Amino acid sequence: MKHAAGGFISDNCTFQALDAALLSKNLSFSCGDEDLDDFFLDSSENYNQQLSGKSFCYCLKEKPETIVCAFTLSNSSVDGKNLPNSRQKKLTEYIPFEKRMKNYPSVLVGRLGVNEKFKGERYWYGTDIKCNKALV
Repeated sequence: MKHAAGGFISDNCTFQALDAALLSKNLSFSCGDEDLDDFFLDSSENYNQQLSGKSFCYCLKEKPETIVCAFTLSNSSVDGKNLPNSRQKKLTEYIPFEKRMKNYPSVLVGRLGVNEKFKGERYWYGTDIKCNKALV
Protein backbone atom coordinates (compact mmCIF):
# COMPACT_ATOMS: atom_id res chain seq x y z
CA MET A 1 0.00 0.00 0.00
CA LYS A 2 1.52 3.33 -1.09
CA HIS A 3 1.03 6.37 1.12
CA ALA A 4 3.79 8.78 0.18
CA ALA A 5 5.12 10.18 -3.10
CA GLY A 6 3.07 8.05 -5.47
CA GLY A 7 -0.26 6.42 -5.06
CA PHE A 8 -2.65 4.14 -6.85
CA ILE A 9 -4.44 6.97 -8.64
CA SER A 10 -1.36 8.96 -9.61
CA ASP A 11 0.43 5.80 -10.80
CA ASN A 12 -2.42 3.98 -12.56
CA CYS A 13 -5.09 6.48 -13.57
CA THR A 14 -5.80 9.41 -15.84
CA PHE A 15 -7.78 12.46 -14.78
CA GLN A 16 -10.61 13.58 -17.03
CA ALA A 17 -13.91 15.39 -17.13
CA LEU A 18 -16.92 13.13 -16.79
CA ASP A 19 -18.64 14.57 -19.86
CA ALA A 20 -20.94 13.42 -22.68
CA ALA A 21 -18.02 12.09 -24.75
CA LEU A 22 -16.80 9.88 -21.91
CA LEU A 23 -20.33 8.88 -20.88
CA SER A 24 -21.07 7.72 -24.43
CA LYS A 25 -18.58 4.89 -23.91
CA ASN A 26 -19.62 1.72 -22.12
CA LEU A 27 -18.32 2.71 -18.69
CA SER A 28 -17.76 0.35 -15.79
CA PHE A 29 -18.63 2.07 -12.51
CA SER A 30 -20.57 1.21 -9.38
CA CYS A 31 -19.84 2.65 -5.97
CA GLY A 32 -22.52 0.58 -4.24
CA ASP A 33 -24.95 3.49 -3.86
CA GLU A 34 -27.68 3.48 -6.51
CA ASP A 35 -28.31 7.22 -6.23
CA LEU A 36 -24.63 8.08 -6.75
CA ASP A 37 -24.27 5.56 -9.58
CA ASP A 38 -27.33 7.03 -11.30
CA PHE A 39 -26.04 10.56 -10.82
CA PHE A 40 -22.59 9.94 -12.28
CA LEU A 41 -23.73 7.75 -15.19
CA ASP A 42 -27.06 9.42 -16.06
CA SER A 43 -27.43 12.90 -14.52
CA SER A 44 -23.99 14.47 -14.19
CA GLU A 45 -24.00 15.86 -17.74
CA ASN A 46 -27.32 17.67 -17.11
CA TYR A 47 -25.92 18.99 -13.84
CA ASN A 48 -22.95 20.34 -15.82
CA GLN A 49 -25.14 21.90 -18.54
CA GLN A 50 -27.22 23.65 -15.87
CA LEU A 51 -23.95 25.06 -14.44
CA SER A 52 -24.74 23.46 -11.07
CA GLY A 53 -21.43 21.61 -10.88
CA LYS A 54 -18.77 19.84 -12.91
CA SER A 55 -18.00 16.14 -12.56
CA PHE A 56 -14.56 14.60 -12.97
CA CYS A 57 -13.17 11.11 -12.72
CA TYR A 58 -10.03 9.03 -12.62
CA CYS A 59 -10.01 6.13 -15.10
CA LEU A 60 -7.57 3.26 -15.33
CA LYS A 61 -4.78 3.91 -17.85
CA GLU A 62 -4.85 0.34 -19.18
CA LYS A 63 -8.69 0.11 -19.17
CA PRO A 64 -9.99 3.66 -19.82
CA GLU A 65 -13.61 2.51 -19.66
CA THR A 66 -13.16 1.69 -15.95
CA ILE A 67 -13.81 4.59 -13.62
CA VAL A 68 -11.92 4.25 -10.33
CA CYS A 69 -13.59 7.21 -8.67
CA ALA A 70 -15.78 10.15 -9.65
CA PHE A 71 -16.54 13.45 -7.94
CA THR A 72 -18.46 16.65 -8.55
CA LEU A 73 -17.22 20.15 -7.78
CA SER A 74 -19.57 23.10 -7.31
CA ASN A 75 -19.16 26.75 -6.46
CA SER A 76 -19.99 27.60 -2.90
CA SER A 77 -19.12 30.10 -0.21
CA VAL A 78 -18.02 30.21 3.40
CA ASP A 79 -19.97 32.49 5.73
CA GLY A 80 -17.26 34.15 7.80
CA LYS A 81 -19.69 34.98 10.64
CA ASN A 82 -20.39 31.31 11.35
CA LEU A 83 -16.75 30.42 11.84
CA PRO A 84 -15.14 30.22 15.29
CA ASN A 85 -13.17 33.38 16.21
CA SER A 86 -9.80 31.70 15.64
CA ARG A 87 -10.84 30.69 12.09
CA GLN A 88 -12.28 34.16 11.38
CA LYS A 89 -8.96 35.71 12.36
CA LYS A 90 -7.03 33.23 10.21
CA LEU A 91 -9.35 33.85 7.26
CA THR A 92 -9.04 37.64 7.42
CA GLU A 93 -5.41 37.85 8.59
CA TYR A 94 -4.01 38.65 5.14
CA ILE A 95 -7.04 40.43 3.68
CA PRO A 96 -7.03 44.24 3.92
CA PHE A 97 -10.01 45.57 5.89
CA GLU A 98 -11.62 47.24 2.85
CA LYS A 99 -11.55 43.93 0.94
CA ARG A 100 -13.13 41.79 3.67
CA MET A 101 -16.48 40.23 2.90
CA LYS A 102 -19.26 38.43 4.76
CA ASN A 103 -18.95 35.42 2.45
CA TYR A 104 -15.83 34.03 0.81
CA PRO A 105 -15.83 31.93 -2.37
CA SER A 106 -15.08 28.25 -2.01
CA VAL A 107 -15.31 24.96 -3.88
CA LEU A 108 -17.60 22.21 -2.66
CA VAL A 109 -17.05 18.51 -3.30
CA GLY A 110 -20.73 17.76 -3.78
CA ARG A 111 -20.55 14.07 -4.60
CA LEU A 112 -17.80 11.48 -4.36
CA GLY A 113 -17.97 7.84 -5.31
CA VAL A 114 -15.26 5.16 -5.35
CA ASN A 115 -15.81 2.14 -7.57
CA GLU A 116 -16.54 -0.94 -5.43
CA LYS A 117 -13.76 -2.82 -7.23
CA PHE A 118 -11.25 -0.33 -5.83
CA LYS A 119 -12.33 -0.09 -2.19
CA GLY A 120 -10.45 -1.58 0.73
CA GLU A 121 -7.07 -1.77 2.41
CA ARG A 122 -5.23 -2.48 -0.82
CA TYR A 123 -5.96 0.98 -2.18
CA TRP A 124 -5.19 4.29 -0.51
CA TYR A 125 -6.92 7.46 -1.69
CA GLY A 126 -6.66 9.81 1.28
CA THR A 127 -4.06 12.12 -0.25
CA ASP A 128 -4.25 10.74 -3.79
CA ILE A 129 -7.60 12.27 -4.76
CA LYS A 130 -6.72 15.92 -5.02
CA CYS A 131 -7.60 18.91 -7.11
CA ASN A 132 -5.85 18.86 -10.42
CA LYS A 133 -4.15 22.15 -11.34
CA ALA A 134 -6.18 22.13 -14.57
CA LEU A 135 -9.28 22.83 -12.47
CA VAL A 136 -7.96 26.07 -11.02
